[in-house]
Amino acid sequence: LFPDVLAFYLFIVTVCVIGIVGRKHTTLRHWLRRRFWAPSAATATRFEGWHCYPYGICNGEVLLWIAFAGFLVFWLYYWCVTFDYTEKKARRYSTIGIQAEIAGNVSGQLATLFTAMVLFPMSRTGLFVDIFGVPFDRCMKYHRLFGVLAFLMMTLHGCVWWGKWAKEGTLANNIVAIDTLLLSPTHLSRQNFTVPLAEAAWLLLGVTLLMALFFRKRLYVVFQYAHKFVGIVFFIIIILHAWSFWYFA
Repeated sequence: LFPDVLAFYLFIVTVCVIGIVGRKHTTLRHWLRRRFWAPSAATATRFEGWHCYPYGICNGEVLLWIAFAGFLVFWLYYWCVTFDYTEKKARRYSTIGIQAEIAGNVSGQLATLFTAMVLFPMSRTGLFVDIFGVPFDRCMKYHRLFGVLAFLMMTLHGCVWWGKWAKEGTLANNIVAIDTLLLSPTHLSRQNFTVPLAEAAWLLLGVTLLMALFFRKRLYVVFQYAHKFVGIVFFIIIILHAWSFWYFA
């Protein structure tokens, strides 16, 4: 069992256990839902348009953020420091040093994490709303936040690899490679056929995010179906492209 997989499910199980206990114990549930900072009605109305928490934030929501922040620190430490396979692979194949390989791998793993977190805020179980006191409209904002973070990490992931390939002179081949991916100018891999698929998924996700920003309210039905279709296609492609994503999907 890999440490990152163990930590991911330990985080999920911990949240669920707190939710189960909170459902059974009224005192804990009330504490989780209690807002420790709540502005006046006039202030909330004034800053509602741009403030992340115009109506305050509850203990349960802060607890979730602290837990996720701790998990994120572990995730970064694991992939940046303790996971040495990337460095060994870079020393074997890379002609421009190991930093690009490490940056590409870490950004890819962050994209995996944020993609895995996208659906949790939108779960209809009532865990976040009823137990932790997170309003559903803010759950939607967290869903969008993780989607944007995933897209940014995918963009960084792609840019790092495109930059590496450009320096090695393999960019023109690798961006369309199906069974001719060059790990370095002298090392050919016929096993990774998913680079063009991943690039197509990245473009689809980018179009969906633009629709969400500019056309969601005006063309909601179009956005709704396109959003679900792209989501299904995107998850399938990412599972094919990222060998570890199926642990978290």
